[in-house]
Amino acid sequence: MSLFPVFGLTGLLYGSLTAVILSLAFCALLIASLMPSGVKPEAAGKALYCAIMEGVGALLMTMGGLPAALSVLAGTALPRNSYLAMLIVFAIGGWAFLWHENMMHAIDPLSKAVPAMLLRYTFKLVGFSCVLLSLIAILIIVLFAAGPLAAGWWVGPCVLLAYGLFLSWCTHFTSSKPIAFHSAPMAPAKHATAKVPAARPAATKKRK
Repeated sequence: MSLFPVFGLTGLLYGSLTAVILSLAFCALLIASLMPSGVKPEAAGKALYCAIMEGVGALLMTMGGLPAALSVLAGTALPRNSYLAMLIVFAIGGWAFLWHENMMHAIDPLSKAVPAMLLRYTFKLVGFSCVLLSLIAILIIVLFAAGPLAAGWWVGPCVLLAYGLFLSWCTHFTSSKPIAFHSAPMAPAKHATAKVPAARPAATKKRK
């Protein structure tokens, strides 16, 4: 079996996403120590779990959707079982993502602030990287082509570009309320004290 497909566009994309998901899991465990005081450990652990599983769901949807889009646009016919398998993988990934996204909404904002921020910027990083790599690929192919371009040369870079733009668009509208991660210094309360008038010295009568 040839190892060339591993180094192709789809193989590189899958490898990059797998590395991102593993990095997400490691960073989520590491960043737990940076959570503000007052966070419930159980809620924080649940938020980390939901963030990791959302990343896994996104990876499964990518594995099921991108090959189908590439084959359809390139005009390459795949066996029916392959399309069915990719559809099943995409559906399971979408179910896992939406299920854990719903679980994440039920967690209090303070406990899910760090995992949600980490997941959001991971998707933003993947999306921007896909856009950048696809544009570089298109420029290199067009400028340095030795002869006439092959039919369907644009399919891979354009699908990757659309995928990156989709991720960037999804993370652009995702915002959360700012949460204070540092405890504000508390000044002692000043109690109102009533001013007591100073006692006047008693008047003494002069003896004659």
